[in-house]
Parts: sequence; C-alpha cells; structure tokens
Amino acid sequence: MPNVRNGPIVVNYDIRGAGPAALLFNHTSSSNLSWSERFLESLAEEFTVVTPDYRGTGLSSPTSQQFSLADLATDGIAVLDAEGIEEALVIGASMGGAVAQEFALNFPDRLSALVLLGTFAGNKQLVPPV
Repeated sequence: MPNVRNGPIVVNYDIRGAGPAALLFNHTSSSNLSWSERFLESLAEEFTVVTPDYRGTGLSSPTSQQFSLADLATDGIAVLDAEGIEEALVIGASMGGAVAQEFALNFPDRLSALVLLGTFAGNKQLVPPV
C-alpha cells in the first residue's frame, strides 16, 4: 500500500478504482481495513476510492502526541496531493464524519461533495451518548 509523509507522520492509504475521487474517513481509531470490502468494491466501480489509515492505526505512523480532527483532515489532503487529486467526494462515517466536516471547512476548494454517515456536528452544548 502506498504512503505519504505529512510533517513527521507517515500516512498509509489504499487506492482503487477509476473515475472521480472519493476520500473516505472511517470511525474512531480504525485503519482503512475497517471498511466493508463489498462497499469499497461497489464504490470502485464508479470512483477512485482513497482510504487512509488514521495516525496511529494500520500502517500509518504510531504517535503518542495529541492530534486534532483538523490534523486528520490535513492527512487526507496529503494523500490527495500524493495522488495528484485536485478534488474529491468526501465520505465520513461516525468520527470520520467530524473529520470530513473539518475537511469541508478547511479545504472547500478540494471538496466536490460531502456525505456524512451516522455522525455528529459536535458543539459545547452537545449531550454525549451514554
């Protein structure tokens, strides 16, 4: 699997398919292997599907330093840049939806569309799940 350096972090990712790019951010602390193979194969029929490992997961660099959702969105940009992809449909599931929202806020010119799956917007008044 390819990887790219984003500052001190090496971000591992998988890429498959052909067509417009789809960048997928998954749930908390999971590698790109957490996506259903059937789902990825289906997407890859229409899209170039890019699935990065988060920092500290899969084959990406381990880290003991704190990082933010915005840092994870920036890792996504590093992956897109490494592949020469100018813009992508961004799909985020669970915590990945929060990362996808950070991507949309910080890199709107790199976003063709945004899909949020079972996620949250988060705010200081949000009541956390029990």
